[in-house]
Amino acid sequence: LVALPAMFLNMEFVIDLTAVGTLFAFILVCGGILYMDHTGLSERAKFRVPYINGKFLVLPLLVLGIYLVYTYVGVEYLHPLDHPLYGIFWLTWIVLGVLAVKYNFSLLPVIGILVNLYLMAELGTSNWTMFLIWLVIGIVIYFAYGYKNSKLRKA
Repeated sequence: LVALPAMFLNMEFVIDLTAVGTLFAFILVCGGILYMDHTGLSERAKFRVPYINGKFLVLPLLVLGIYLVYTYVGVEYLHPLDHPLYGIFWLTWIVLGVLAVKYNFSLLPVIGILVNLYLMAELGTSNWTMFLIWLVIGIVIYFAYGYKNSKLRKA
């Protein structure tokens, strides 16, 4: 199914669309790790991620990041109306920083979310638009199939 559109679309666009999906999957994995740590499910898991308390690191790293962008890149990358994808990135960093302080989030999954989200922001709005369209289509198919074949619904 992937090969057919690849024959007719710009290959760089197909590669970027594949990358945005993969990066989003990594964000979901990192978010799942945070959720498992928060709910205590990670204690029963066979695989454990090393815990580094991000409580005192995520927000200071945000301040450092803003300073570096302001100094070396330009203030326009801090303005969410000029670059909405970067606005999502900065807002996510702020939210994760506050949640890290409140819930003692581990630093590694937080950094994983931020790095992958930054890479997604670099891909541009056309890739995000196509990704969101495919995401909605995938979610509709997933839930429609699940509803139709649900053993609970049939019982």
